[in-house]
Amino acid sequence: TSKKEKRKKEKSDTERSTTVERARERAELDHLIRRCEFDLFESEEQTVLRDAITWLYYCGELTIGPCTYPQLQVRETLWRLNWEVLDCALAKLHENEKPAMRNTLVYTAKVIFSTILERGCDTMLDPVVNRGKEW
Repeated sequence: TSKKEKRKKEKSDTERSTTVERARERAELDHLIRRCEFDLFESEEQTVLRDAITWLYYCGELTIGPCTYPQLQVRETLWRLNWEVLDCALAKLHENEKPAMRNTLVYTAKVIFSTILERGCDTMLDPVVNRGKEW
């Protein structure tokens, strides 16, 4: 086979691989979103939350303060997402008294991500939960 034919086959294989990867990612994102029980939220809130979760899923990396989380870490963290986390994040967003931000989508996504992380810490630091545990 000629070099031209080899390149054409490699390009075809790469395109097929990319298409399969995109389909896998889309299915994974759809599964994450279904777990969130969006029907518990208002229509406008559903749209904002879905867009922020999608942004988080596809971001190359996420920077919050001095910390930068790689895409793999962001995606793994999103598996801890549920309607309770989103409800808590919405409460934080409604409490916000800061003036208008430049990028509200990114701010919303960061609030959701931070809420996921905080909920794990809150559970570990809960004195009632820890009363019965021996470390």
